[in-house]
Amino acid sequence: MIYVWNDKTAKMNNALVHQYREKVLQLCNPSSLATEQVTGQNIRTKLINFLEKSEYYTAETVLSQFPFDSK
Repeated sequence: MIYVWNDKTAKMNNALVHQYREKVLQLCNPSSLATEQVTGQNIRTKLINFLEKSEYYTAETVLSQFPFDSK
């Protein structure tokens, strides 16, 4: 929705950040397969790019949900 319909609502942008975060945490853990970790790193790159470029997510809301001890 964000890229196709150019949705600029904070609700949808925040939801995308949370979906990316959940997938990265799920795939980038020590028990994941190597292929899952590669996929997780690709999603992590997308997440970082989105956080750097988007002006429409609410940083105070989404960033507080990130773990402090992950790489």
